[in-house]
Amino acid sequence: MRLAYLTALFRQPVSYLDAMPIGRPTDTITASSNLIQAGISDRLAVLVQSAALIVAAYAVAFSRSWSLTLVSSSCLLFILLVYTVVIPFYLRLFKAIEAANEGATAVAGEALSSIRTVVACGAQASLVNRHAVHIAEARRKGLQVSPVVGLQLGPTNFAMYCNFALTFWFGVKQFTAGNVSDAGPVATYVCPQLANILCLY
Repeated sequence: MRLAYLTALFRQPVSYLDAMPIGRPTDTITASSNLIQAGISDRLAVLVQSAALIVAAYAVAFSRSWSLTLVSSSCLLFILLVYTVVIPFYLRLFKAIEAANEGATAVAGEALSSIRTVVACGAQASLVNRHAVHIAEARRKGLQVSPVVGLQLGPTNFAMYCNFALTFWFGVKQFTAGNVSDAGPVATYVCPQLANILCLY
């Protein structure tokens, strides 16, 4: 993938390469390669496992009681709504952090590539200040990510535990009404919900 990226980069016009910050190709190659490697090695296995768990859990749950299965899945719409609202803000902040880090890398690359000129002109303090501005911006955007993650995880966990309570309440109600033959399978209706939450994470 890195070779393909470099091949595509070298096919661009020279003016495009000159306009790029010095550290952008390195940052892009490193970040993208690490993300794809983590996705292939870890997340892909979790995705396959979660998908199999969802199919098996819903098959078992629907075979026992379709109404209880629908109740146990009632929080999914709310969780998807929370993710739909919050994820764009998270991605926007993440891109801003990457841009600030690219700016800091570009300043450092320029300084190191012409270190003799920098020292001869006494421009060390100026370059350090420029670098510090980009680092401070990345730190400020990074601190803004924490509330966004909190807005994502707080309602999600709240909905999950509320749905656990709703599932057990409705299961007991179904059992007392005679719609469920045994109280033991009531606990199995939490499995589809757990499978969906595992897939979301």
